[in-house]
Amino acid sequence: MTQVFILGSSMVCGVGGSHGGWADLIKQHLHQKMCGDDALGEKYEIYNFGKSGATIDFVKDTYVR
Repeated sequence: MTQVFILGSSMVCGVGGSHGGWADLIKQHLHQKMCGDDALGEKYEIYNFGKSGATIDFVKDTYVR
């Protein structure tokens, strides 16, 4: 199974968006491919680590080890 980790600020987490952020659009697209007509099966796990106001320093301090 492929794991996709998405990091970023409000554009990623979907603050103010009527359908969420771009990470949510990716999740919806892949869910349709895995579970819709002519389904591929469960091949992806999407993790949205978006945080409103996140900066490069936030990402570096939180996720880089």
